[in-house]
Amino acid sequence: MSENIIFRLLNVALLGRSIILSGKGLFVTWSVFVVATQVFALDNVTVSASTKFMLSSPADRILPGPNHGVLAINGKNQIALVDVETGLTRASTLLPFAPLSLTSFRDSGGSWHLSVLSRGLEATGQFRLDAIDITEGFRTHTINEDAAPPGSQDPRARPIVGDGSGDATVVWDHEQQRGTSYRVTRSKESTDIVAKQYPYELLNVASNQYMLALHPSESGVSLLNLEGGYPEDQVFLEGLSFLDPAHFAFFVPDDTSGGTGEVVIANSETELLTLLSVETGRIPRIASPIQISLRNMRTDHSDNGQLLVAADRNLTLIVVGARGSKRLRVFRRIGSNSLDLPNVRKMGGGGLEEASPIVLEQPIRDLTVTDGQNQSTSGVFVFLSYDGDSLTVIPDLGKLRARKESDREPPLRQEFSSKVSGPADTSRLQRVLAALGYSVGAVDGNFGATTAAAVRAFQIDNNVGATGTIDEKTAEALNVSVSRITKQGSALASEIDDYRTFLSARVPGINADRLLTLGVSHGNPESTCFGQNSLPSRDLWENSVGFARILRYLEQEKGFKIDIVSGYRSLTYGRCSSGGDVGSNHMNFQGFDIRVADTKDLDEGARRLIQTLREMRAAGVFSGGVGMSGRSVHVDTRGTNVECGPC
Repeated sequence: MSENIIFRLLNVALLGRSIILSGKGLFVTWSVFVVATQVFALDNVTVSASTKFMLSSPADRILPGPNHGVLAINGKNQIALVDVETGLTRASTLLPFAPLSLTSFRDSGGSWHLSVLSRGLEATGQFRLDAIDITEGFRTHTINEDAAPPGSQDPRARPIVGDGSGDATVVWDHEQQRGTSYRVTRSKESTDIVAKQYPYELLNVASNQYMLALHPSESGVSLLNLEGGYPEDQVFLEGLSFLDPAHFAFFVPDDTSGGTGEVVIANSETELLTLLSVETGRIPRIASPIQISLRNMRTDHSDNGQLLVAADRNLTLIVVGARGSKRLRVFRRIGSNSLDLPNVRKMGGGGLEEASPIVLEQPIRDLTVTDGQNQSTSGVFVFLSYDGDSLTVIPDLGKLRARKESDREPPLRQEFSSKVSGPADTSRLQRVLAALGYSVGAVDGNFGATTAAAVRAFQIDNNVGATGTIDEKTAEALNVSVSRITKQGSALASEIDDYRTFLSARVPGINADRLLTLGVSHGNPESTCFGQNSLPSRDLWENSVGFARILRYLEQEKGFKIDIVSGYRSLTYGRCSSGGDVGSNHMNFQGFDIRVADTKDLDEGARRLIQTLREMRAAGVFSGGVGMSGRSVHVDTRGTNVECGPC
């Protein structure tokens, strides 16, 4: 069933006015039209709201900004801070010089800045570096009037986020094979450092000591020691080189805060999407790359435009598009971040899987991800239209992807056998290995060399003969691992025992393991969400007491037999299994989806259950929400009585 998404314009909601803050520079008023839109899935399963803002002055590009905002930059060097919640322009200014490099970032104190590298006075041949304090109304101060290393022709700048000085920046020449040194500026003092391997691009990796250096002409990446100029680690990366820079793009999740240690690279010439993970601890290293095909990406746009890529913080959604195209390719990372099992590999393992594409109403010019007010999301996707006249804001792109978990019947899980044949069996194998932290590359149903290597690594870790094929002992070990994941094996046994002791003391007579249900999709290797949930942290345990009392009342006082379909959902799992609609009550371990266990008529059972819950609520047994969630009944203890449907 097609999940392509069409954005349809419904009505103009209001005309907003710009808000201009005082500060240095010329201020430009950008009026904004707020246009309400609705997002429809063609299979009529998913319906989700988005918002479109019409800019009175066309923009060329967008960057993430503070307080749920984006920075819109146009060809006249004007910058406006636009609120993605309201569409209002909070502030705007005019840059003194045409920028060569613009990067927004947050310092250690939480203040937002814009790093601007531009060509200085033509007579000097120098490049100046300015910092604009976005938080204080675009107040500008010059960091260095000679910021680039000698001989630079096309320099770029990258803030060293997390550096104690607050304004440390590295500048290098973007022209390949030019120069031998890069310049680091700290507190207006500059140091030229000779690079043993000169970078084409430098990217943040959650460290103020290292950056990831890209070397496309050499098909390699290195972990650059910023102080010493030498690589701490180097990795050959197939498919990194390109002829046209427009066909090459990268994205650093949470780049404004220094990154997460992961980088996404898209290359439409070599037709590869790559995920790189970096560990900057005691032994800095780059993990083995994870790659998936980007075939036919260059046919997705009409003007041979710039390749575009963005992702949320947790890489549950990776979006690849092209300037001038409506079509977005969607990928997700499958990894072991939520698991704490024996023999689970944490660093750099996992895989990439492609989801159904999304089609927008208009071609795009640029895209970015910024913070939103809703803490249950890990990024608000913002798209700039190709003509630069409007922004389309989607608070949670994950809502466009799937039906709610509670809509699904629990699938039958097939155990692994020594006969793995066909793409479906191979995809299931790849998904399990990826969830266990083994690098499988693409989850695509092809049993290639990377999958065989992952099987061998799994066999070695489980004391099985390393053949790279699935024999009976390997299948048995895989089934044991799947069973551990399904049965709350993602946490230490002592942690589960502690929760049992906790709940037994607070609500005697209730089996605590029932509340630790990790969800249908989490335990099903056929699902793209396999292994993605985790158990709630200790600080959330108290929130589950209210539901445990509701459960005891239903079963002991009202005679129901209850199945718990879904309880706690981590952000990653909720976005995958619930169509993105995670719900703060599930994330807070106080919302549960339940069914009547001893009935074949789920709809009739749900009606009886809802009626009973409403009567209990009216009698003061609990305060919270009640309503339908697919074919299950949602109940939570949020503290205020609400009717939610669908929940």
